[in-house]
Amino acid sequence: MGQNNPKVTVVIASFNAASCIAAALDSVCRLAYDDWECVVVDGASTDGTMDIVRDYAARNPRIRFVSERDNGIYDAFNKGWRMARGEYIYYLGADDLLYPDCFSKCFAKPSTADVIYGDVAYRTGDIIFQSPTHHQPDRLRRAALCSHQAMLMRRDAIERLGGFDEQYVITADFDLMQRTYLNHCTYEWVDVVFGIHDIGGVSGSYGAEVDCYRVRRNNRSVSTVSNWLYTTYTFYMRFRSNMVYKLKRALKE
Repeated sequence: MGQNNPKVTVVIASFNAASCIAAALDSVCRLAYDDWECVVVDGASTDGTMDIVRDYAARNPRIRFVSERDNGIYDAFNKGWRMARGEYIYYLGADDLLYPDCFSKCFAKPSTADVIYGDVAYRTGDIIFQSPTHHQPDRLRRAALCSHQAMLMRRDAIERLGGFDEQYVITADFDLMQRTYLNHCTYEWVDVVFGIHDIGGVSGSYGAEVDCYRVRRNNRSVSTVSNWLYTTYTFYMRFRSNMVYKLKRALKE
């Protein structure tokens, strides 16, 4: 508690990630922070992913793994924190990258916060950009405080909250973040960019907004009217952002 260099467990959930897993593991191995371990939770890949992971684990004893069929990414995330030996947990996408100094900056001074959060850079295709984090935790009543790739969470806080609720196929990370707020967990913002997060897939779909609506409804974090209004607004903003992005891509081509 409160030590300068708590152990951090980096959890990577993978499935058929042979094209990118080496780069993710390289970014972990290059961390300018000594007290880390990495747990790869693989969903029984068939493309050679595990050959790569086994090679890294053979060369670095701080890398551990399991490979078996699972029930999706949040099942893998739950396996990851349960396997973790670290005081803090960080979830890294198999196609994401960590910046070498991210954890050393986070723990430049002692912290006992349940959630330590900052920023992350986003990558879509060949475009990398940064969207600022919303610093106020009460934003969690309506929307995520930040991407889960921009935060560390204490393992005992995750365990206390029961981990990720797997009924949410897309946004169980938002549900867990929201429950940290509703259950009075402590937060600390740090001026740190954790790494590069590759965006896309279901997390960038309209289905995510439906899942977020369910999270707010089930947690009773906002009124029914507010939930409908905010969901409508986010649908509109996502549609507008998608149209602007497609227009920019078309003009660039």
